[in-house]
Amino acid sequence: MKAAILTFHDTTNYGAALQAYALNQSVRDLGIECHTLQYQCESIAKRELLRFRDMHSTVQKIFWLTTKHGRMKKLRLIRRFIRSNAVLSDARYDKNTISSANLLYDKFIVGSDIVWETNVTGHDSSFFLDFADPQKRFSYAAS
Repeated sequence: MKAAILTFHDTTNYGAALQAYALNQSVRDLGIECHTLQYQCESIAKRELLRFRDMHSTVQKIFWLTTKHGRMKKLRLIRRFIRSNAVLSDARYDKNTISSANLLYDKFIVGSDIVWETNVTGHDSSFFLDFADPQKRFSYAAS
């Protein structure tokens, strides 16, 4: 059996990175081949990788400039940790290509934390596993 996890793994949030790793490792510990999907949610990417030109106020711009180095270092560290410890899918997916994962995986797990918060995901229905066959869908601690 081959399973895929859809979660927030490419983020500047340590908790999200640790849960992505832990869920991936736990499924593999059960003897199931498991990959965390390299999924690009447009809303999450915009939220995590804000650009200077996206700032509207002077206060936002000053905050962005004074914290940029730390945020980028944190993102690099988290990405390195995930690449080293969680097994990622070879393919990169987005809303338009995610359905092709059905050909590679027997089960899909979505979770955890705020993956169903549509204000965070920009109403990206992939986090409801709408692309997967119904008998392949599982949820772990999603909220």
